[in-house]
Amino acid sequence: MTGVTRFSLAALPVTNWKNGAGRTLELARWPEHASADEFVWRVSIATIEESGLFSVYPDIDRLILLLEGDGVLLEGTQISHRLDEVLQPFAFSGDAVIKATMLGASSRDFNVMTRRGWLHAQLRILDGTCTLPAARYGLCLALSGRWRVHDEVCETGHGLWWAETALTMDLSCQGKSSRLVAVIWE
Repeated sequence: MTGVTRFSLAALPVTNWKNGAGRTLELARWPEHASADEFVWRVSIATIEESGLFSVYPDIDRLILLLEGDGVLLEGTQISHRLDEVLQPFAFSGDAVIKATMLGASSRDFNVMTRRGWLHAQLRILDGTCTLPAARYGLCLALSGRWRVHDEVCETGHGLWWAETALTMDLSCQGKSSRLVAVIWE
């Protein structure tokens, strides 16, 4: 599929992790029907409920962003990072073996995975009107408030993604406490 696809978090299926430590809500992947070993990019929201190991994704660059909750301590080879500040992205290699230790109650995280050497992801948190530069691939999710995205209205928990179509996105928030996460791939 090419073009723009709208989505609602409430309508997306939830997948339980094999180790039982959490759940994943996949927002989009490209190509759409690619396996975990074949996707070029993937965006998801994970709910972490227990301490445990992250899945290893060879040749994948990852970005993670705490959406809500107490967060986790990420530890691995040459990595020690407290993911405990909401909306502060952290980049790491999917090749790394990383243990996530809960810092309290469960947390929800926004995750971007990109196949290394194919594309580079840029993640932005927006709270005001802006224009995203032309990109062939991208995703926008309204975290709070109401947004106008590509002539569509996106309420909290709604968004859109596009692929194989170079688009310049005009984004405007319609309220003071509005937040939107935007990812574009170059």
